[in-house]
Amino acid sequence: MGGAPNEFSRDFDVTGLDDGETVVEIAADAGERAALARRFGVAAIESLAATIRLERDGDAVRLSAHIVADVVQCCVVTLEPIASRIAKEFGVLFAPAAGPAGTVEVAAEGDDDLTEPLSGDTIDLGEVIAENLGLNLDPYPRRGGVVFSAEVPGGNDEDAAAAESPFAVLQNREPRR
Repeated sequence: MGGAPNEFSRDFDVTGLDDGETVVEIAADAGERAALARRFGVAAIESLAATIRLERDGDAVRLSAHIVADVVQCCVVTLEPIASRIAKEFGVLFAPAAGPAGTVEVAAEGDDDLTEPLSGDTIDLGEVIAENLGLNLDPYPRRGGVVFSAEVPGGNDEDAAAAESPFAVLQNREPRR
C-alpha cells in the first residue's frame, strides 16, 4: 500500500494467535481523534474505544468488535453541533488471498462477517475500527424538530413551485430556429 500512515494505527501480529480467543482493547488519543474527525468531516470525535476479539479460523482470522464513540456532527439544516453516541458490533473475516488476482474466498453462507484479504502477518486493528466508525456516521445529521424549508425569499407559492421544476430554466427561453 505505501502511502501515509493511518490516523489511528494499531498493528496486531496474528502469528501468535492460538486456538483460543484473544481480546484486545484499544482507544484513540486526542490527536488521533482530531485527525479522524478531519478525515470524516465531523466537528469532533470526543471518544473512540473498541473491544476486539480475535480467533484463528483455519488459515483465516475472525475478528469481532464492539465499538463505542462519542461524535459531534453539524446539523445539515442549522449547522448547530449535534452530539451522538455510536455503539455497534461487527465482524470481519481476514482470509489469505486465494487466487492469482488476490481474490478472497467468500465467507460461508449465512455468515454476516465481511471478508477482507489477509496479507502478511499483521492486521491494523485501528484502521478496522476507524473504517467502521466512518460507515456508521449519520450522513445527514439533523437536530430533532428541525424542518428544512425550500421557500424562496420574497416569492409566492407559484414562483417557488416553478423554481423547483427542472424545466423552469427552459420556460423563458426563445425557441431555436
